Order: sequence, then C-alpha cells, then structure tokens
Amino acid sequence: MPLICTSCAIRIARLRLTRPCGRPYSTDLGPRPPRMPKPNVDIKHIRQNPGLYELNCIQRNYPSLSRGPWQLLELSNQLHELQNGLLSFRKELNELDRTIKRLASQKRELDASIVENWAAASTTDGNSRNITLGTLQKDEALAISSKRTIQSMVEERQVLEKEMQAKISALALEQPNLTSTQTPIGDEPETIEEIGEVTATHAISHEEIGTSLGIFDREAAASLSGWGFYYLIGAGALLEQALVQHAQSIARAAGFVPVIPPSLVYNYAAWACGFQPRDEGGNKQVYLLEEEDPEDGHVKPQLALTGTSEIPLAGMYMDHKFRPEDLPLKRVGVSRCYRAEAGSRGKDTKGLYRVHEFTKVELFAWTAPDNLQAGPGSSEQEIGANLNRFSPTSTLSPSEEMFNSMLSIQRAILSPLNIPLRILNQPSNDLGASATIKYDIEGYFPSRTHAPWGELSSLSNCTDYQTRRLSTRMHVPGQQKGLAFPYTLNGTALAVPRVLAALLENNWDEEKKLVRIPQCLWKYMDGMEIIEKSRN
Repeated sequence: MPLICTSCAIRIARLRLTRPCGRPYSTDLGPRPPRMPKPNVDIKHIRQNPGLYELNCIQRNYPSLSRGPWQLLELSNQLHELQNGLLSFRKELNELDRTIKRLASQKRELDASIVENWAAASTTDGNSRNITLGTLQKDEALAISSKRTIQSMVEERQVLEKEMQAKISALALEQPNLTSTQTPIGDEPETIEEIGEVTATHAISHEEIGTSLGIFDREAAASLSGWGFYYLIGAGALLEQALVQHAQSIARAAGFVPVIPPSLVYNYAAWACGFQPRDEGGNKQVYLLEEEDPEDGHVKPQLALTGTSEIPLAGMYMDHKFRPEDLPLKRVGVSRCYRAEAGSRGKDTKGLYRVHEFTKVELFAWTAPDNLQAGPGSSEQEIGANLNRFSPTSTLSPSEEMFNSMLSIQRAILSPLNIPLRILNQPSNDLGASATIKYDIEGYFPSRTHAPWGELSSLSNCTDYQTRRLSTRMHVPGQQKGLAFPYTLNGTALAVPRVLAALLENNWDEEKKLVRIPQCLWKYMDGMEIIEKSRN
C-alpha cells in the first residue's frame, strides 16, 4: 500500500478530477432523461491513442479539448491503481472475515469446554482457560476493528472510483469524431465539382426581389417575433411547398421513406447527435424549454427545439438492435427547424439566408460499419450474403457508397433549379463534432459582389459517433460480442430559405421584373411559370 493516508490520497485525486479540461460534455444538458440509454464510447481506443486524439482536436479547431485525451489516460492509470488497491482491500476483508469466524468458533468451543469441565477443572486449568478466552476476545475485537477501518476505506474509494469513472466518461464523450483521411487538413476546402454556369448580369438581392413582388415580409415578422423570422405570402408560400415536394419526390424515388418527425426533443438527444447547447465562445446555439414540477420543484429533463430533423431521425432507433438485413436503412424527414445562433448579420446574411425558423428536408441513413468483420462462427455463405449486399460490385465501403448515393440525390434536387453550384470537401477546421467528412454544396448569389458563394446544403458521414451515444446497435453473426455500431449519414436535401433566396436571384429577369420558375416546379405551383407582382 502507498505510504499516504486515505484522506490525503482522496483529496489529491479529487483535485485532479476538478482540473479544467475545456468544455464539459454535460453543460446545459440537465439530468439525463430516464429512457435515454447510456452512451458507449470507445474509451480504450482513446486511452491507447491520446496523441492521435489531441492532434485531431487541434486540427478540428477544438483547442480546449486537446488535453482531454491525456487527462483521460492519466485518470485511467489512477483508476487502475485505485481498483488494484480496492482488490487488495477486498482480499484483506475476506481474510479478516475468515479470521473472525475462526476466532468466534474457537471462543464457542472454549466456552463449551469451560462449562462442561467447570466442576472437575483445577484452579490452574481455569486460569489458563480464562487467559486463552481473553486472548481470543482481544484478537476478535482487533479483527473486527480492522475490518471496520478497511470497510470505511473501501467505501471512500468506491465513491472516488465512481467519480473517476464519470470523469473519464465525460472526457471521452466530449471528444469530436476522428477526421477522415480524405478530409483536407486546415481551413481551405477542396473543390470537388462545379455545376452550371453563372448567367445572371444583375446584383439585385433576393430581399429586394421578394419585397417588390410581395411574396415575403420580414418587417412584419420582426415586429412580431424579432430579427430572423419572416412571412412567406402567396407565390412565396407556394414556392416553399413546391420545393419541399420536389425534394421529397426525388428522395422517395431513391428509396428514402418519408418521415414527419417531432420538432421537440430532449436536449440530451441533441447533444448525443453532436449539437452543443453553446459554441466554443459560449454563444447559445439551440432554443431550450425548461419545466418545473409544481409538486416537488424538481427540474425535468430539458427539451430543445431541433435545429434539423437529423436529430429526431437519429433518435428513431435509439437503444435499438438492427439485423444485418435491415441495413442500409434510408429516411427523409420534413420539419420546421429552429436555430438560436446569432451569427453574422452583414450584407451577405440579410433576407432569408440566416434565419431562426425554417423548413428543411433532411436525408438520413444507417449503414453497416465500414470495419465490420465477420466472426469465426459464421459460415462463408452467410458472411458473403451479409457483406456483399452493401457493396456488390465495388470496393467502396457501405458508408462510402451511401455517401455517394446521397450526394447524387442532392445534385438531382438542386441542379434543375438554375442555380450555379459548386461542391466542396470541407476542411477539418469546418467540421462539427460528429462528422468525419463533410461536403458542402454552395450556390451562387449574384447580389454578393465580393463573396458570391453561399452554403445551400451539406452532407456528412458521422461513422459511429451518434449510434454509440444513442446505443443503436447491429447484430453481427459469429462475432464474440455479437454487436457492432452502425454508421449514420445525414444530408440536407433542401433548406427552403437559402434555396429560395438563390432561386429568386438566379431566375430574376431584371428587364421584365419577374422571376421565372424552374420547370421542375411547375407541377407543384398550380401551373404558375412566372412570379410577378400582378399575379400575386
């Protein structure tokens, strides 16, 4: 045992537990909802590769989290020592229990012998037995006292053990996903593809266009709700519905099943998907609802308005076990989205580009994990059937195939809208916590004379980041543990305000003061082919 008193050892360990380690994962989350499963992060991998995770944090611009892997390793070593000490204590307790039982048995035998032989025993024998009995009683009292002392030390160390395990879990949970080797390191994106040509010759903003045509009103919404809200009116409202139906029809044709998800979720679920209540600067990112129970005053788990239907879609199969034949599974959700982010309010973000509430169509998919290995108990035929169904004719992994498929859907949705596009492989600095790789599709805005490109859509591969935190698993035939964590991918099929803004600017006829509606939307617009003031 180390030559340090119990109270001092515990105080030192607790000082280490309270060292600052960046943004704690539980900030603003409140209590974990009873039905939310416990997360299952690969702590062993972090412990074995602290340098890799430190570099990953730095490259992804999470400097406050970069020391976390080393703190996790240090705490894990301390926990290992503590648990070894507990094991020694438990062995001592077991030995003391045996000693106490032995002494108690000897006392009973001696007591019986004294009673049985009292009349015949000599004074000398009586004194001898009394001395032996007294020794046994002292030994027993000493053993009981030692047991109580060690039990007290065990209880203190068990409390510390739980605290250390919770801290290790917190340090692991706050780590961002590892970055794909295909992601550019730094802050410069890689251009993957350019689609369409810039034909607009004007610099009229969508705000001017929409206001002049009377199809949206931001001023009235600002008076009612504050900055970042808007009314869509007449053809503007029809255009939103047309865009949603256009995106959904293409997604459905690709096998994505439509879902209308809830817009309110537990804040804990949003965090599990990689959405932090506050950013690195402490700015609020989500709208939170907090309720108090009037009977006992206890705070209930916080609810959050979702910033994207990615969150409720990921949570659909929380604490669920897929069979291999269930995957890949594809869903397309339509929902209202709410974002509290203040962001920049410059010229480029005026109008509909950055708002607090909007309609969005979201693609979401689960695939088998890329690192899936069949176990020794599986037959070759069973293994082949389960693996080949994900990539029957190519060497791409399941998630890579799905990523490419979802990107094709996004192209098919945006390309017919007469908006010049470019696809960017976003750099490590721009990745959120959950994504290992992210593509952005940017649209051209003629009104932005100095920085004309703006994000319209994104596509992310989150590997098992979300499924580990939501306990979404997959049965793997023949593996020793029998379970793996599927990969999740999410992509914006269409975020209405930004696409609507780009559509208005790129389809604006300055000479005739009207917007030409892309042909792919005519069937959803009651036959309307143009938007002009007189028609609204």
